[in-house]
Amino acid sequence: MQRIRMSSNLKEPFYGTAIGQVDQNAAKCCERAAAANLICYLTLDTEENKTILKAIKEANASLTFQELKRQNKP
Repeated sequence: MQRIRMSSNLKEPFYGTAIGQVDQNAAKCCERAAAANLICYLTLDTEENKTILKAIKEANASLTFQELKRQNKP
């Protein structure tokens, strides 16, 4: 079992460098994973938005063509 020694400020236990280093590495790893997931989701959203925008442009062009065609009928 790990011995717990009180830190100098007597508010938090001090577990030693090894455990502190592991905690820091785990926190950095979690931050990196969260950032990677966010980038992935934003990339997917951007690609999806591009697809939607393309479909909207095509629909708009089609409607514009139909409107012009309708207006030119006698």
